[in-house]
Amino acid sequence: VSQDQVDQLEQKQRELRGFYKVEFKDEPKTTNYSQKELIVFSRDNMRPVFKSTKPQPGEITDSISAFSTLGEIEPANFAIYSGAGVNNLSFSISDLNGKTDKIAKENVSLQKVVLDERRLTPTGFLSYALVPDRLEDFKTLSIEPQTSQRLWLKIRVPDKLKGGDYEGK
Repeated sequence: VSQDQVDQLEQKQRELRGFYKVEFKDEPKTTNYSQKELIVFSRDNMRPVFKSTKPQPGEITDSISAFSTLGEIEPANFAIYSGAGVNNLSFSISDLNGKTDKIAKENVSLQKVVLDERRLTPTGFLSYALVPDRLEDFKTLSIEPQTSQRLWLKIRVPDKLKGGDYEGK
C-alpha cells in the first residue's frame, strides 16, 4: 500500500466521520511579523493555541513567570510562532537561581502540546476537530511556516527551598 493510498483512506475516513477543519479566529492582528524571526508569546492557560494561532501584540514576551509553593509542580506555558518555519530547534534549560539557593535544571521539564483529532460533541451530529490533546517529550522541534507551537514547562519546586525569586534561561 502506498503513502498516497493511506492518505486518501484517512481523508475518506475524516469525511465519513464528519471531520471538519475548525479555525478559531484570533483578534485582528495589528503587527506584521518578519518571515525570518521566531516570536515567543504567552497567553492564559485556558486559551488554546492552534497551528493557525498568531500572537497578538500584548502576548509577545521575552520572559515567562510562575508562582509556586514548596513541594509543588508548577506549570508554565509559552508558544512559538515561526514566519518562515524552522527545523530541528533545540532547547537547553538552566538551573533556576535565587539569591542563596537554586532549583536544579533536573527539576524542570519542557514538553510540546500535541494536537489530535477529537470528537466535539458527545451525541448527535458527529463533528471532529484538531484540538490540544496531550503533552509529549521531544529532543528537537520543527515548526511549519506561519504556524505556532505551544510548549509547557513543569517546574518541581523542592520541599526544602528558601523563598524568593528564581531566574534561569
